[in-house]
Amino acid sequence: LTLRMRDRENPGDMFDQLAALGLVMVHADDDAVREHITAHSRDGEAITVATNDEAAALNERIRNGRVEAGEVDDAVTATGSDGLSIGRGDLIQTRRNQSDLGVANRQQWIVQHVKNDGTVYAREVGSGRKNPRTVELPSEYVGEHAHLSYAATAYGVQGATVNDSHTILSEATSAAGVYVGMTRGREANRLHVVAEDMADARGRFIEAMERDPADRGLDHA
Repeated sequence: LTLRMRDRENPGDMFDQLAALGLVMVHADDDAVREHITAHSRDGEAITVATNDEAAALNERIRNGRVEAGEVDDAVTATGSDGLSIGRGDLIQTRRNQSDLGVANRQQWIVQHVKNDGTVYAREVGSGRKNPRTVELPSEYVGEHAHLSYAATAYGVQGATVNDSHTILSEATSAAGVYVGMTRGREANRLHVVAEDMADARGRFIEAMERDPADRGLDHA
């Protein structure tokens, strides 16, 4: 199934197989998707969306849920490059290599402490080290080159391997985005579609699997 997804072979049959495996979830609207992901996603899972705007909207909702659950401190925060608040307990991603800070592009971190001046102290995630490193990120770097990382585009999750993944299908999702998102999980890769019913979701999946990023224009590509 993964190989067929990569090669875009018979997307209708591909969807039917995913549905038969219980890996397709249909939602009434975008808010319903965000609510479901917020309630059911777990730490360490990959959540793939099509655009940075979609990632920001979902990241904000997930963060609000974590604040409500007491998992993230919202008392002292910094502001990331996406304009969203960052507090102790948040998962963030650095987006610029900077050797003097010890950070790399698309590296993930868990925030340990935020100072009143916006300086962020964060511990690396997924390095495999017995003793993960902690870095100090100045507020200027955070404001320009770091943001929340609960959800990301296909570029952001490419190369990641996790136990479970969620991929949200939208009108901006391309075949490559479906493939990347739906191949991150070792145990389960769930597809979330805003649609009227499963038949409508099937049609939207087929459209996505026939869509190339270049179809959305040069700027989007």
